[in-house]
Amino acid sequence: QTLKNEGFDNSRLTIAKQTIGTNYFTAAQVKELVQLFSFDNSKLDLAKFSYRNTVDKNNYFLLNDAFSFSNSKEELARYIQAYR
Repeated sequence: QTLKNEGFDNSRLTIAKQTIGTNYFTAAQVKELVQLFSFDNSKLDLAKFSYRNTVDKNNYFLLNDAFSFSNSKEELARYIQAYR
C-alpha cells in the first residue's frame, strides 16, 4: 500500500529496496512489486536488486510478463546468468 501511494517511480524504488534488502520474497511476490512501477527501467532495476533475496530463484521467469519490452526481459536474463 505504501508503494501504491507514492507518485513517482524513484520514490517507490527507494522504499521497495529498503524493504527487499532486509527480507526474503518469492518470485511471485517480486513480480507483484515490479508491476507497481510504470517504466521498464525501474522494473528492471528492482527485479535485479530483488534477485539475491528471492527464495525460489528457479521461478524468476515469472517476472517476464511484468516487462513491456523484450530487451528488458533479455537484460534480466543476462543478469541472472551472470549472477550464477
